[in-house]
Amino acid sequence: MTDPLPPGVLLRASAVRQGFDDGELARLVRSKQLDRLQRGAYIDPHADRAARARAVILATVAGLRLPGAVSHASAAALHGLPTWRVDSARVHVTRTPPSSGANSGRVHLHVARLAAEETSVVDGVLTTDVTRTVVDLARTLPFESAVVTADAALALRSTTAAQLDDALQRMGGAPGTRRAARVIAFADRRSESVGESRSRVMLARAGLPPPDLQVEVRRRDGSLVGRSDFGWSSSRTLGEFDGRTSTGDCCAPVSRPATRSTGRSCGRTRCAIWVGRWSAGPGPRSTRPAWWLPDCSERSPGAAATDPLLRRCPRSRSGATARERRERRKSGPGPAGRGLRGGGPPASR
Repeated sequence: MTDPLPPGVLLRASAVRQGFDDGELARLVRSKQLDRLQRGAYIDPHADRAARARAVILATVAGLRLPGAVSHASAAALHGLPTWRVDSARVHVTRTPPSSGANSGRVHLHVARLAAEETSVVDGVLTTDVTRTVVDLARTLPFESAVVTADAALALRSTTAAQLDDALQRMGGAPGTRRAARVIAFADRRSESVGESRSRVMLARAGLPPPDLQVEVRRRDGSLVGRSDFGWSSSRTLGEFDGRTSTGDCCAPVSRPATRSTGRSCGRTRCAIWVGRWSAGPGPRSTRPAWWLPDCSERSPGAAATDPLLRRCPRSRSGATARERRERRKSGPGPAGRGLRGGGPPASR
């Protein structure tokens, strides 16, 4: 086929109108010039994962007998919002009452009231707008997954906290509104990635004090040393999701992930600031953060007893000598958490 494929998905009906027959479409699939998405829908084989996800949504909506608005996780995909551990096997569609219908292998049907201002058109398809999409996900997803999408929508300035609150108020007593209220209250536009959003949830579950986000570290003359994902000013402690800082090398090494051997940052001697680093682990699930703060026990006597952050740091209670800590760092990485892992020695028993 010499002509470029139309943008997005190529439907069989459209291909027939362009002069192709079923035999020719089958030959194009066999020769790897087309990929079959589903029955009657094709896509360029070089399309990336995001383009394929959008194409599946567009192809499914095009085959619906009754119209509806793409919503929930499917709307998030069309709006370019990230999701975490969200099932995307079926396309979510919302219809207004008194519509009814049954779910199928391709479509997850919702029936709910939708105001005109809560919808928009994306790629020629009627879709819930970003605000309604975030609220719908906040009502139906687990807290961590919902926070990931809410943080991203706020960071992209596609919506605001006030707009989310207004949309939630309009829903009245709809199922999941209390859950959504907790998500909206927790969401923060300063989170810059899925990992940072998940980290905030993990830190909260661990009972750690709420951190400041995107903390700038400056020298006494005001010059910028670097910027860290998280910070606790009362403890003079910084946190990095992936062990990297945005600028400079005082807060954490720029080119290496955090391990036990890289735990002692140069920031310790230059700025007297302590750095904890963690990274995404291979496990699909996570219930707590496996992160550590280097050399907490070397602080002034009694610090661990009075500082709420240090009281939750295993090394602040170990009482290990400097030699023992060096031996622990040489022995290998610490235990990995489920979903987030960090270097450092295991907690004392």
